[in-house]
Amino acid sequence: MRSIDMKYRAVLFLLALCCCAFAELVATKAAKPPVLDGNLNDECWKKAVVFNVFNGTRKGAAVTPGQCFFTFDAEYIYVACKTDFPAGKKEVSVTHTSGGIFMDDSFEIMLDPNCTKDFYYHIVVNAKGAVGTYTRGQAGIVNQGVWRNDVVQAKCKAEETGWTAEVRIPLWALDISDANVRWGFNCARNIVKPDEASSIAEGGAFHNAGRFAVIEGIDVNAAKRFCWKIGECDVDLRSKDDKILATVKVPVSNLRDDKRGAIVGIYWMNKDAVVGQHKKYVFSKKETVNTAFSNLVLPGKGDYKILVDVIDPESKKPLCGRSFKYKADVKSLEIIVNRPSYRNAIFASQKLKEVEYLVKCQEEGEIETGILDEAGKQLFVKKLQKGDVVRCPVEKLPIGKMKIYAKFGEQIVDAPLRKLEYKAGEVFIDEQGFICRDGKRFWPMMEWGDKTTPLCNAAYYVIPGKLYVDPLHAWSYPERKELRKRILNADDRLFLAEKMKKGKENPNLFAWFLCDEPDCQGISPEWLKDFCGILRDIDPYHPCVISTYSNGLEYNGTADINGLHAYPKVEKYGKRGSFGKVVSYFDNIRRVGNSKGRAPAITYIVPGYNNGDCGSFNNRIYTFDETRTESLIAITMGSRGTEFYVWTGIHYPELYIGNKEWCLELKALEPVLLSDDAWDGKTMSVSSKDMRCQVKYVGNEVWVFACGAIEGTVDATFTIPKLGNRKLQVFREGRTVQANGGKFQDKFTNFDARIYTTDARDFGLKTLKQVEEEIEAVHKRQKKAGNLAYQRYEGDSLEIKASSNRFATTRNPENCLWHVTDGVIEGEVAPRAHGKAGTLVWFARAKAKAPHWLEFTFKENQKIGRAVIYPVNDCVAEYEVQVQDGTEWRAIAKCKCEGGVPSYSCKFKPVNAAKIRICLTAVKDGEVGLREVEFYGE
Repeated sequence: MRSIDMKYRAVLFLLALCCCAFAELVATKAAKPPVLDGNLNDECWKKAVVFNVFNGTRKGAAVTPGQCFFTFDAEYIYVACKTDFPAGKKEVSVTHTSGGIFMDDSFEIMLDPNCTKDFYYHIVVNAKGAVGTYTRGQAGIVNQGVWRNDVVQAKCKAEETGWTAEVRIPLWALDISDANVRWGFNCARNIVKPDEASSIAEGGAFHNAGRFAVIEGIDVNAAKRFCWKIGECDVDLRSKDDKILATVKVPVSNLRDDKRGAIVGIYWMNKDAVVGQHKKYVFSKKETVNTAFSNLVLPGKGDYKILVDVIDPESKKPLCGRSFKYKADVKSLEIIVNRPSYRNAIFASQKLKEVEYLVKCQEEGEIETGILDEAGKQLFVKKLQKGDVVRCPVEKLPIGKMKIYAKFGEQIVDAPLRKLEYKAGEVFIDEQGFICRDGKRFWPMMEWGDKTTPLCNAAYYVIPGKLYVDPLHAWSYPERKELRKRILNADDRLFLAEKMKKGKENPNLFAWFLCDEPDCQGISPEWLKDFCGILRDIDPYHPCVISTYSNGLEYNGTADINGLHAYPKVEKYGKRGSFGKVVSYFDNIRRVGNSKGRAPAITYIVPGYNNGDCGSFNNRIYTFDETRTESLIAITMGSRGTEFYVWTGIHYPELYIGNKEWCLELKALEPVLLSDDAWDGKTMSVSSKDMRCQVKYVGNEVWVFACGAIEGTVDATFTIPKLGNRKLQVFREGRTVQANGGKFQDKFTNFDARIYTTDARDFGLKTLKQVEEEIEAVHKRQKKAGNLAYQRYEGDSLEIKASSNRFATTRNPENCLWHVTDGVIEGEVAPRAHGKAGTLVWFARAKAKAPHWLEFTFKENQKIGRAVIYPVNDCVAEYEVQVQDGTEWRAIAKCKCEGGVPSYSCKFKPVNAAKIRICLTAVKDGEVGLREVEFYGE
């Protein structure tokens, strides 16, 4: 880093401390918009919210001075950035608009317009004016993909002494909610040479929505006109007279509490042309309208960008907009295989009677269709005069590969078909999306993590007696990265066959796991479809699994099972997280259905880890209530299995008790969960559009799954004629409701999810209240009477810093330190903070020499007279207890660690202090770390 005088460094450091917890920030509206030219001489910047200090990611203020400004008007958010350091010190400066811009000298702007502390927009600008735009979720951990980079404008100006950027972001592109009053904001800066990363957030945090500044004062009433939401496009293509005609349906939601009109426009764009259509609609309050556009004439096949805009009917200005990618391809002759519905493969345990397929033809005339064996021998033939459904008895077909064909004039199309001999443990997915093993429906309960969910029936690693999900292409061999870079060829097929040889003969093999979050890794659906095709050919008996951090609609037609996850943000002191994302994902999946290819079965993943252990702030572990609620929402809306993503579960009774109880409930409900969905939406109904429901019949008993779809309160009336006047128990809640004439009522608040049943049996399960009490009892034991340092969640009673920290992240140098005060002192030590099992401890960095220290800062003075430490592997020889004397640390007690016991206690004359240190003055060979530190009054 550049040299800087110590006085200036001290001033910056003090400023950083003052600005860590942002004072109330109120934005001022720009009377006149700035001219985007990189010059910060516009009047609006003089009255804007200004941030004068950038905090370094390596503690303390950044060495290089800089400023950031924030203002707005009725149409835009404006951000200006300034750094007192010349740009372009990197040998090759990035100038394109996608990827890698942050590796150049650049500014990163992060906007959380609804203050979710979870989802936000991410804009990167380099000194040459290149702009990259992204969306992020999971409190910033995950990149959700490119945002509309055509709408953000930036101008930069580079000088010898530094460079500036002016950025304009349209309000209509930010999905502003009706309740928006506070905005989350961060500005980060990258200097390449010398290497310096910093941001305005506390600790120099980049992608950590919990630490963003909160800005108020934005004209909420004016911004409410932008309160719209655009859902996923549903596209249908057909050909006519050598043209491609497109029909598009798009759900558009009015997020306000009043009636209003809007123009909805759709535009198909490629390099040669733009095709558009728009219509006027009137929206009731909080109404979603499925807008539809028919007979859009496309110039040809190929890749398109689809833009959907909501436009003000008076001013003709945009109010909301989204972009989508779409590959247009339509055939005049097509085969759609209905049965077998899975993989075009006939399984012996499936007991399928007929092959059924649809021949579609855009023109009329004689069509020949049939089935050929692998050698080309005709097994079945039929003549049609137009497109129609065709059926062929399965018993006529031999074991082996075949193909269905259709011929119209010179056109010939075909589809693969395969009849399999029986294999023990064969897995297929039936027409309702249920997973079947050996011909019987099966509810997977899969664990991916640390083996703290013993009642699961499948896992992503080998456990005797459980089914095995083989992580074939997720992480098990280095060549996988090379395979993703090119079209798969014959050599790749041989390579994969060799990799699968041993695994596919495992009698407990359940599925092949291919990749986690392909939507976040940039893995294309086309590549994944190709890859799955090869795997299915090598092993037709076991499904391919992916897991998307989105509704994953673009991956329909690729893998067979999707471990869908939303991982909604939970705040440390929040009563229950918002599960709006979960509802939204399943709403989209239901709406689009199979229109984009065969939809995979959903095995919904619930999170069993704390985002705070990954570097985020203001997070906690999911409660049992949240795990169960989120899972029941997924089940109500169509999930066909449950997955647990669990790491370091030993710290959280919410996991090792809560997940066990949820597994017990799933096992008790298995006959219900595997019954056909009976909700018909005609004879059955619920009084509110803010409810989601499912009904199951098991013998004479009726089961009702229901969940609220909003954070607010819903008074719901259910109409299910088969209930008659029967009483229903509310499962695990210890109460009942009475149906009268097939109707009953209940109240739902903040995504409540419930199960009602006429089955009055005692299922041997604890009530939800009893489970919560059991979890609370563990926390109470872990606290230990008199322990002043204990905290249930990070930062409850004190903050911790360390001389070095192996688990530090660029987002949080103090990451995981709080676990030395959580009361967990046993178990195998975790080798890393996330993704490996074990107990989280404090480890000093490798190669660091003694002394090592942990500094504890309480929220107020404490009377402390005894300290207890629990070393990892008896690594400590001597330690001191220190208090601060002015700017220096003074030892008030020394302790020798002899005898190899789990803990060492040190008594001293009680002191009143808010800050205290444990300093390891002498250590033994090997890793240096502490499991736990306790402080007592005496």
